[in-house]
Amino acid sequence: MSWPPRSDGQSLGHRLSITRSNPKRKRGRALRQTMNSAFRVAFALAYAAGNFVYKRKHQAVPQKTVLGNVRRKKISMRSVSVLVSTVVLSIVASACLAQEAKPDKQPRIIVTSPLAVTAGAPVKLTLRGLFLDDITELKIGVTEIKVEIISKGKATVPPNYEAKRIGDTQAEAKLTLPAETPPGRLSLVAVSAGGTSVPYEITVAKSDDLIEDKEPNDGFKTAQLVAVGKTVVGTIGDARNVDVFEIKGLAGQKLVISVLASQAGSPLDPVLTLYDSAGQVIAGNDDSDGRDPRLEVVLGKSGSYFLSLQDANDTGGPHFAYLLKIAP
Repeated sequence: MSWPPRSDGQSLGHRLSITRSNPKRKRGRALRQTMNSAFRVAFALAYAAGNFVYKRKHQAVPQKTVLGNVRRKKISMRSVSVLVSTVVLSIVASACLAQEAKPDKQPRIIVTSPLAVTAGAPVKLTLRGLFLDDITELKIGVTEIKVEIISKGKATVPPNYEAKRIGDTQAEAKLTLPAETPPGRLSLVAVSAGGTSVPYEITVAKSDDLIEDKEPNDGFKTAQLVAVGKTVVGTIGDARNVDVFEIKGLAGQKLVISVLASQAGSPLDPVLTLYDSAGQVIAGNDDSDGRDPRLEVVLGKSGSYFLSLQDANDTGGPHFAYLLKIAP
């Protein structure tokens, strides 16, 4: 399930006619061209060898044997075939190894923090992924929106995580979307000498719809009040961290509570639990949309309810980002 909903069924990146490149197709084309060249060279060698054998067979120079008799020296066609085959295989193998040995340093954006931005005001983004320490440019689709790279470098990989899943480099950037930018999705692309990344889609929302996660909010007494209809932009910043939110509800009111995290590349494996004012568990969910949870509940009475969000593995970090939407 993608969220937030798109009024026209397409992302903003699609409406801006984003052209997506396929680096694997480019590498495949280069390999085919190299192999074609190798086969052309091999064919030329085979032709030359056959011509050589023909001439030696029909125009051989007489040579004396040990007994003094004259005979014609014949060249074995089998030996020539083996020689040509060896040359062909060597050329093709060398071409394949050359292609495989070429390092792939195409940048990749795995996740951004925050996962949503608003238009009309400066926004600071932290990008995490692969080979982001080599990027020279960041682009927003085909627009001319300027994205300034503030910093870039290596990033620590948490224990029990693979770099290809969580990223081992990061970059910080600053941008300002035009005030008229509509809610939806924008495609963010990283460029380096190693190539262009696959577009990463970031959510654009109205400023009135977003609320930033504010610490401390790790318990019922310090719960952050969130109105129904709002979306929380937050992170599980540390291991064993829990974010708790207070919701004022009415008897019979239906709530749809959803999290966008894993679907946007975040390493967070979120778990949702809803409590009543007495601290009793009403509902909970771990995995619904992939690893992202979703709750649909009808409140039994009016009053305060508490919603907790945490990582299923008690892990956290500045890139364990999420969007929490509380809809009526």
